[in-house]
Amino acid sequence: MCADDGRTHTVSDVELCSGSATTGRYPALCGHIVTAAPMVAPNGAPCPDCRAAESPSHGAGQQGRRRA
Repeated sequence: MCADDGRTHTVSDVELCSGSATTGRYPALCGHIVTAAPMVAPNGAPCPDCRAAESPSHGAGQQGRRRA
């Protein structure tokens, strides 16, 4: 979940493992920069733009993606 907008975004595994790990900020599929919330925070509403970007019709699917 993003601490800035309260939504649950989808971030690729590649981005999660990148150098952004030291800043706690990751680019989501929708283009939003996610500021990681504490892991004890409940998930927010799903980001509709991330969901659209990961739909099978866009070829992304679920593989290699995580919600943040």
